[in-house]
Amino acid sequence: MELRLRSAAALILAGMLTFGQAPALASTYFACWVVKEQNAYGGIESITRCRLADGRLVEFASDSEVPVRLYPMMGSVDGSACWYYTSQPNNEWILIQVYPTGDADIARNAGPGEWVPVGLYSRCNSEPDPEHPYREAWEYVTEYIHPPPTPDLDPRPGFGVTGLETRLTVTVPEPHQAILDGGALVLEVEIEVREVIVHWGDGTITSHRPDGISLDTPDGMARHTYERKDAATELAVAYGWNARWRLVGGSWDVLDVPDTITTVGYPVTEIVSVLGS
Repeated sequence: MELRLRSAAALILAGMLTFGQAPALASTYFACWVVKEQNAYGGIESITRCRLADGRLVEFASDSEVPVRLYPMMGSVDGSACWYYTSQPNNEWILIQVYPTGDADIARNAGPGEWVPVGLYSRCNSEPDPEHPYREAWEYVTEYIHPPPTPDLDPRPGFGVTGLETRLTVTVPEPHQAILDGGALVLEVEIEVREVIVHWGDGTITSHRPDGISLDTPDGMARHTYERKDAATELAVAYGWNARWRLVGGSWDVLDVPDTITTVGYPVTEIVSVLGS
């Protein structure tokens, strides 16, 4: 459904907006871009077209007619980066200068009071695909952390014994940094194992800071002594991750990445002493 409403006054006449309702409308708009159409007199005019959150399209004679505050945002049309307006508040982008053609010099927030120019971009001329740096960072991080821990146990599974110390080592991935170049948006990602968590299967949980490729204990091992036998014991080892991303030069955002867990069946038996006659 497309509503060709060219001004806030038209919205009032249509019953979509009344005086005093403009602030509530801020969450209604999703994106506004510019299209050029031939008017009834044979000329070409620019129209600001906005997509509402409920899926409808509304048109205005100009950006200034949109009855909410607008913020610049980067997006793409047919794979080419462009800029558009959104009503969703953000502090990522700034328009240094907008030219009569609709092109604009764009800068990116690089920290308090710091803006880094990123280039000259055209105004989106059809509905843009918004850039989703969070999604790109998330996909990269979750792909990187996919391999689970591979613990090495001594005694090995099937030979656990009460009263005898069980020792565990695991290879810990090195800290990882990456630059993701998505065109208009260049992302920086950092990933590291924050801790190695061992659930020994009898209610005991220990946490270890990674140190190189082993656990941060005196000899690179996690140690535990089982006190009772249990044929159904399951031992689990987890990487607890720290992952964060940012637009290069900007502030860091943390990704809440779930632990990567490996579970191993580790039945525990006991040695029974028998006195011979």
